[in-house]
Amino acid sequence: MVYNAAQVRQILMSELSDGDDSRDDVEASDGEQSSDDEEVDVFENFSKAASDSECEDTAEVEVDQGPTYRSKNNQETWYENPQRNTEGRRAARNIMRITAETTRYAVRNVDTAEYAFQLFLTPSLLQQIIDWTNKEGRLVYGHHWADVDNIEMHCYLGLLILAGVMTGHNESVMSLWNEENGRAIFNRSMARNRFTDISRCIRFDDAAARCRTRSTDKLAPIRDVFELWVKSFQDCYIPNENVTVDEQLVTFRGR
Repeated sequence: MVYNAAQVRQILMSELSDGDDSRDDVEASDGEQSSDDEEVDVFENFSKAASDSECEDTAEVEVDQGPTYRSKNNQETWYENPQRNTEGRRAARNIMRITAETTRYAVRNVDTAEYAFQLFLTPSLLQQIIDWTNKEGRLVYGHHWADVDNIEMHCYLGLLILAGVMTGHNESVMSLWNEENGRAIFNRSMARNRFTDISRCIRFDDAAARCRTRSTDKLAPIRDVFELWVKSFQDCYIPNENVTVDEQLVTFRGR
C-alpha cells in the first residue's frame, strides 16, 4: 500500500506522540535519544520513499536500448535490443494481433517435394518467366527458336539447382556436360546447346518496356516476378514481431 505525504506525516506524528513508556522502550533498545533533527530526517525519508513508489507505478524504468544504427537515408533507426514504448500507449501498427506460424495454405500443400517447390515458384510466377523468355527467344533466334513449355522450364531450373548441390556452380557448361568427366544426369535431362540457348534468352519482364521504368525503379528487370515472389512468402508464413535479416546485398568498397 502506498501513502501520500500527508498520510505519512499524520502516521509519523501519531507515533511520536505516544506515551513515555514507548519512548523509553525505544531509547533502551537503541541506547540513543531521538532529537528533533532525527524526527525531521525520518519524515523526509518516509516522504521520499512514498514519492518514489508513486513514480514507479506511473512510469516505466528506462532500459538501455544498446547500440543504434541509422539507415542510408538517415530516416530510420534500428536498435540492437527490443525498444520499449515509454510515452503512453503503443501504436496500433506495432501490436501483433496474429500468431507467428506457417499458414494453413502452406501446410495443406506440402504433400510432396514438388508441391513444396511450387509454394515459392508458383504457376503464375513461372508462366511469366516462360512468356518473356519465349518472346526474347523469338527476337534472338527467329523461326529457329522452339518455345519453352512448363515441363522444360522446370527441367532447366532443376539443373541450375542441381549444379549448386553438386558444387558445380563454378564449373563451365562444357565441363558439366562432358561425357567422360561430367555429370551424367545433365546429358540425360537436356541437351547442352538447348541449355545455353535458354540461359541466353531467359527474361523476367518485358525488355522493351523496361527502359521506361528503369530510371525510377532499380528492380525494374525483375519487378513483376519479385512482387509475386514476395506474395508467395506472405501466403506461406506469418513472421513474428522481431525479424532478423539473414543475408542482404550492401555496397562494400573495403578490402
